[in-house]
Amino acid sequence: RIEKFEAAVWPKEKYGQLFTGDSFLVLNTIHPFGPYHIFFWLGSESTQDETGTVALKAIQLNEELGGLCIQSRELQFHESEQFLSLFKPFGGVTYLDGGIDSGFSKAKIDEYETRLLHCKGHRNIRVTPVLLTADSLNHGDCFILDFGLTLYVWNGSGSSRLEKMKGIQTATALRNARGARPTIERVEDGEEPEAFWKALGGKGRVKDEEEVEADDAYEKRVKGEIKLYHVSDETGELLTTPIASPPLQKSMLNGDDCHILDTPSHLYIWVGRGCTPQEKNSASDYAELFLKLANRPSYTNIVRVVQHAEPTVFKSFFSDWDWRLPVSPPPPLASAKKKLGGRRDSVDMDKLVRGAAVVAAEKEAANPKADAKWDGPSGLPTLDTDGDGSLTIWRIENFKRKPLPADQYGVFYSGDSYIILFEPENHNQWPIVYFWLGKKSSQDEVGAAGLLTKQITTKTGEKPTHCRVVQGKEPDHFVNLFKGEMVIKFGGVASGFSNVDEETKTTEEYPQLYHVKGSNEKNTRAVQTQAICRQLNSADAFVLNSESVQYIWYGRGCEEVERDFALKAAQFVWDGQDCQEVEEGEEPDEFWALLGGETEYLNAPELREDVREPRLFHCSNASGQFGVDEVFNFSQDDLLLDDIFFLDTYSTVFVWVGPESNEEEKQLSMQVAVEYVTSSAKFDGRDPDTPVLVTYAGFEPAMFTVWFQGWDSALAGKDAYQAALEQLEKELAPSLGGGVGLSTVKLQDAAHSQSASPVKVSVDAERLTVQRDAREALKEFQVDTTQTYPYSLLRRDLPGKVLPNNGRGIDTGRLEFYLSDAEFHELFKCTKAQWDSGDIKPWKKKLLKDKLKLH
Repeated sequence: RIEKFEAAVWPKEKYGQLFTGDSFLVLNTIHPFGPYHIFFWLGSESTQDETGTVALKAIQLNEELGGLCIQSRELQFHESEQFLSLFKPFGGVTYLDGGIDSGFSKAKIDEYETRLLHCKGHRNIRVTPVLLTADSLNHGDCFILDFGLTLYVWNGSGSSRLEKMKGIQTATALRNARGARPTIERVEDGEEPEAFWKALGGKGRVKDEEEVEADDAYEKRVKGEIKLYHVSDETGELLTTPIASPPLQKSMLNGDDCHILDTPSHLYIWVGRGCTPQEKNSASDYAELFLKLANRPSYTNIVRVVQHAEPTVFKSFFSDWDWRLPVSPPPPLASAKKKLGGRRDSVDMDKLVRGAAVVAAEKEAANPKADAKWDGPSGLPTLDTDGDGSLTIWRIENFKRKPLPADQYGVFYSGDSYIILFEPENHNQWPIVYFWLGKKSSQDEVGAAGLLTKQITTKTGEKPTHCRVVQGKEPDHFVNLFKGEMVIKFGGVASGFSNVDEETKTTEEYPQLYHVKGSNEKNTRAVQTQAICRQLNSADAFVLNSESVQYIWYGRGCEEVERDFALKAAQFVWDGQDCQEVEEGEEPDEFWALLGGETEYLNAPELREDVREPRLFHCSNASGQFGVDEVFNFSQDDLLLDDIFFLDTYSTVFVWVGPESNEEEKQLSMQVAVEYVTSSAKFDGRDPDTPVLVTYAGFEPAMFTVWFQGWDSALAGKDAYQAALEQLEKELAPSLGGGVGLSTVKLQDAAHSQSASPVKVSVDAERLTVQRDAREALKEFQVDTTQTYPYSLLRRDLPGKVLPNNGRGIDTGRLEFYLSDAEFHELFKCTKAQWDSGDIKPWKKKLLKDKLKLH
């Protein structure tokens, strides 16, 4: 944050909290050695000196990082989707009143200003303070009434699940920030207690959904045409000369000059490598001035792009930009824009198959200037460590930090929260304080960990960098601190609140089974799991403890690093027992007896030989365009119920379908998964007919769940909003009324029992599972070009209106072609052949289709 003309590091626990009177500088490190994306965010009430300072600091930071950073200007209420998405792991963006003066004013304990917060949006939910009155409420959104030590979460009758989820997250964050003292009360529309209205200042009329802006309109960006301009100031005045409209070609960009690319959502200022230092420093000023000359809104997102470091989105506007570079062997795969179904969406299959990092590295290697390795400027903290240094660890007990004995360093309980201070031996590395949050740790412990972390200083009095770590999402630099001795156990100390689940404990109970999993020394750890036979799998190593004996079990397909770590982990959880190493297939009877008897477990042939590291991909059209992104260091928590994922295990590709995903996502995800297998076969030698199976949330087969360490069947298919409510009910039972039932997928819905493709329903390891062949399932989506429907069925005039056949087999981008010839001519005053001939301008077609609501 900009404070008195300087950039002050913003605490990580406050990421996403933006003050309207401030300006912020955000650095997104895409890869340790680049590329980098710099965002500077301007609050609606930030002063001119702050906005000027943050722009200057962005330029200075860009120079420190080698001058190849992407730079974006973001204005409050008009942020880009890319900027907003950065804060999803931290609960999204929350706007707060005030600025540097009010943001750090000393507040009295338990005295808070009453305020009303509005949660609104379609996918990227924003939280905005609104007028403290009942007139601010509407039935379509969620609101938080902050009454200090009571936080009311009010759910409008028409509010979305994501808005409700955001309300719970925000209220929980506020509660944690206040030392877990406030209580949270969920209030449903029409069931408000008198205390709620009293805190709000009295009852009033609640607006209908139709009276306020729709969520999708709320997130809509400025529309316009795409144009490329040449920029010059040789005459002393800014001259912008239009060069071309699409299709644009890369050769139109002159490396000795600046160019402006004006697009519907962003204004790109492209800076050639041959520009003078003055031109480079003035590039952002050119963009600002261009907005005024072109009468564009002042809130238009400005992105500064440097030659040879252009982001993918920028390149996509140029029809001949070759994103591939020759390598040998094997050659990169075709990555052109693909037509998926009826939508013309881009999926870079080369990046999916070979990995974005590999493709980026090849591009850097082909560009020597950009290839210079950067070790980080002095003065900027880096979290990359070699793990050499001193550790101090505390566990949170009764709202206080209690020092952990050194012989317990590396042992974590899933029901606890910890603070870890790392002071490196290498003075070029920065001290780091981590706060680790177990999956079963209570909210009071989580809140206390965040507050107590701020009090930590090093032996020399320095303030270390803060890093929040959640169980199952530990970064490599954190795991590396423990040198192969990180173990996560069940249980934990009792919470500070008496009403929390009493099962938490740290006493040892036998038998104990530990799952050892990882691909290198930095990410391999042991996690305790249920001590039953079906938890074993041939791809990994396990440690089984009883009171008298310890078995180290090696699956036939486990990696060498997992074998080495299993030995270390075994020593770390050893309690004087007799130790035996056991290869799969050579187990003694006592081994099986400890696991409740030898039953079926996951020992498929593909897990015994040629085991590959699995890869998970997220498929979504939430942005309006279908996209696929790889998820790294994935866990069960990454599986969002409103999207689709596909998991590549080499021998099988699974398409996981969330119950809230839409039909278009299902079709395109299955198409991409099938094409991914075909493309991968050319690269890694797998069978081009490798199975592509569709499975459903809550009904996953063991061959899918085995790749998610610590998979919890009780959470499978559970709605995240309901899970958050259940967690609050457990801890704040007096505050929340009524129990909440689980939201799971109905078997008949998941299995699509009436569908044409065969569905396999079976009992897998005592769980009901559902899977079907994706190639067969795709046949249901094949476009029937001969089928026609009445205009009344195709017209998109009502929200949520379902197309014929539930939209399957219908090209939503060309709805007009499903009209009969007679009805088409009546509506468009031309034939289908004339419409498709190219004589009618695209903008006119769009205008006609919008008017007829055939979009």
